[in-house]
Amino acid sequence: MSVRAANTCLAIAVLLVGAYPLLPKGVPQSVLYDGLGFVAVAAILVGVRLNRPSKPLPWYLFAAGLALNAGGDVVWDVYDLGFGLDPFPASDVLYLACYPFFLAGLILLVRQLGKGQGSAALTDALIVTAGIAVPTWVFVIDPYAHQVGSSLLERTILIAYPVLDLILLAVLARLLFVPGARTASFRALVAAVVLMTFADLVYAGVSNSYDPGNWLDVFWLLSRAVWAGAALYPSMTSLTQVVPERPGRLSARHLALLVSASALAPAVLLVQRLRGDAIDATAIAVGGATISLLVLLRMAGLVRRVEWLNVHERKADQRMRDVVHDLDGVVWEVTGDERRFSFVAGRAEELLGYTRERWLDEDDFWERIVHPEDRVRVGALRRRALARTKDYAAEYRAVRTDGRVIWVRDLVHVRSAGEGKLLRGLMIDVSERRRVDAERDRLLMAERQSRAEAEQARGELAERNERLLELDRLKDEFVALVSHELRSPLTSIRGYLELVLDGHAGELSDDQKQFLEVVQRGADRLLHLVGDLLFVAQVQAGALALEFASVDLRDLAAQAVEAARPVAEQKGIELVTHVNGVPPVLGDRDRLAQLVDNLLSNALKFTTEGGRVEVVVADDEDGALVEVRDSGIGIPEAEQKRLFERFFRSSAATKRAIPGTGLGLGIAKAIVDAHGGGIDVESQEGVGTTFRVHLPVDRPNRSSRPQEQAVA
Repeated sequence: MSVRAANTCLAIAVLLVGAYPLLPKGVPQSVLYDGLGFVAVAAILVGVRLNRPSKPLPWYLFAAGLALNAGGDVVWDVYDLGFGLDPFPASDVLYLACYPFFLAGLILLVRQLGKGQGSAALTDALIVTAGIAVPTWVFVIDPYAHQVGSSLLERTILIAYPVLDLILLAVLARLLFVPGARTASFRALVAAVVLMTFADLVYAGVSNSYDPGNWLDVFWLLSRAVWAGAALYPSMTSLTQVVPERPGRLSARHLALLVSASALAPAVLLVQRLRGDAIDATAIAVGGATISLLVLLRMAGLVRRVEWLNVHERKADQRMRDVVHDLDGVVWEVTGDERRFSFVAGRAEELLGYTRERWLDEDDFWERIVHPEDRVRVGALRRRALARTKDYAAEYRAVRTDGRVIWVRDLVHVRSAGEGKLLRGLMIDVSERRRVDAERDRLLMAERQSRAEAEQARGELAERNERLLELDRLKDEFVALVSHELRSPLTSIRGYLELVLDGHAGELSDDQKQFLEVVQRGADRLLHLVGDLLFVAQVQAGALALEFASVDLRDLAAQAVEAARPVAEQKGIELVTHVNGVPPVLGDRDRLAQLVDNLLSNALKFTTEGGRVEVVVADDEDGALVEVRDSGIGIPEAEQKRLFERFFRSSAATKRAIPGTGLGLGIAKAIVDAHGGGIDVESQEGVGTTFRVHLPVDRPNRSSRPQEQAVA
C-alpha cells in the first residue's frame, strides 16, 4: 500500500473519531466505538498482507490484542445497554487479556531492532520507566490499593491496569531508544501506545467510574486508528531492520526525554504539596534514588565513551603523523607574507638533499630550490593564487644540493588565516613521469605513422565489407524468394489436409487421422516460419506496409489473452490481465496484434508449469504501455542486449531444448519501431522476464481515415 493510501485511510479514521462525541449517547456511539476497534484489527491484517514484512508475528500479536480489546467493548455494551447490568468483571477479563499480546509484540520488535546494541539504550529506557513509575504509584496504584469499600478482586483488577500500562511504557521506552531513522510507521506505533496508556492512566487517576461517550474515549479510539495506520504504512517493514548503534550519542530529543523523566519525581512532590495531600515520601525517595543511580550509570558510560574517543583520537593523530612522514614527497606550510617555511615533513632531505633545518631556518629558501628559468613563472602563479585565495598546482624544475635538476609538482592549498594567507602544499618528484611523457610523445609520433598505414588497410577492409553487405543482401533476397515460393504449396497442402481431415476424401481411421493431424501441425509451423521469414525480409528491404487506424489496445490485449488461454491452461500457468484506461493508438491493428501474440507466446513458452504470466495495458506518461511479465526461466544479463537480433536464442532456451527460431522478438522490435515506439526488457535468471512496449498515442499528420504507409 502506498503512503498516500495509508494517509487517506488514517484521515478517514480520524474523521470518524471526531464524529464520535457528536453522536447520541447509547447505541449509536457504541456501534461506532466497537466497529472502529474491529476495523483496526482488519486494517492491521490487511497491512501485513500488502506490505509483507519479513517478520510479521509482532503485527499479528497487535491485531490479537486489539481484537480482545474490542471484544471487551462488545461485552461491556451487551451488559450495560442490553441487560442494564454492571459489566464488571466480565469485560475486564478481555481488557486485561489484551496486554500480554501488546507486550509480546513490542518485545519482539525490541529484540529484532536491538540486536547488537549496548547497555546505554536499556539504561535510558529504565530512567524513563522509573520517572513514569513515581506519579503512577503515587496518584493511581497506591490510592487503589487503599481504596475503602472495594473487594480484593476489584482492587486487584484496578491495580492491574496501571501496572500493565507501566510495563507497556517501559518496553516502549526501550524501543524509542533504538538508534536509527524514525519512519512513519514507527512514529504511528509509538503514538498508538502512548495514546492508549495516557487514556488508561488519566482515567485511573481522575475517574471513579466510566461514563460512556466521555472525552477519554476519543484517545482510546485514536489509539486504535493510529495503530491501524502504523500497519498500513509501507515503512512498517523497516521496523525489523537492525541499525548499528552509535554509542554515547545523545540527541536533543533524546536528552529532553531523559530530563523530563528525571523531573517527574520532584514534580510529584510539588503537586502533592500544592494540593495539600500527604507527601508519599517513601515512593518519591525510592523513585528519585533509582533515577539518580541510573543517571549516574549513564554518565559513567558517557565518560568511558569520551575517554575511549580521546585515546582513539590520539592514536589517529599519531597515525596521521606517521602517514605524512612516510609520504613520497614533502609536506610543507608557509604563511603568505613570510619568507620562511613554518612546517616541513616527509622526505624533504631525500627529495632535494637539504636538511629539514635548512628548510625551516633559511629566508627565501623556496627561491633557492626553484630553477632560475622557472622562478618568474612560478612566482607569478603563487602571487596570483594568494591574491585570489585560490588553490593551484605548478610543475617546475628544482635544483638539488648536488646540482642535479629534477622536476617536481607542487599541489598548493591557499586559505585565509586571520589577516594573512596560509599556504599548505605537497611537493612530489615527477621526473619519472616527465620522462614517460617524453617517451609517450615519441610513441605518438610512431602511432601517427602507423595510423596512416592503417588508413590504407581500412580502405581495403571497407571494400571487403561492401562486398559482404552485397552478399548479405543477396542472402535476404534468396530467403524472401524461397519463403514466397514455399507459401503457395504449403497453403495448398494445408487446404487439402483440411479437406481430407473433414472427410471429403472418405472416412479415415483413427491412426490415419492422427498421422494427418501431425502433418497438419508441421505444415502450420512451417507456414508460420515462412510468414516470419517473409516479414523479416520485408523489414530488411524497407517494404513493410502498415495500415494505420485507431486501435483499442485493451480489446487487442483481451483477444490475445483469450487466444493464448488454452495453452496456459494446458501448461498449468496462471494468465492474468491488468487493463487501465488507455486512449486509442494510431497503428496497424494486425501488426500490433502480432506484436502482443509474439510476446505472450514467448512468455508462455519460457514459463514452467505452475508459473504466472501477466499482461498489463496502461496509460504511460507520453503514450500507451503494454507490458508482458512472466515468472519463467529468465535471460542471462550478458545476452539481453542481443535478444532482438535475428535468429538469436538465449543459452537458457537452448539448454532446455525449447523449440523456436529466434525471429519472434526481432519481429516484435520491428513492429514497435515502425510505430515510432520503443521496447525494452528486464530479466533475471530463475525469477522471470518483463517486456515493456511504449507506443505513442498520436502521430504527426494524423488523418481521421485509415491510411497505408510503407515503413523503411
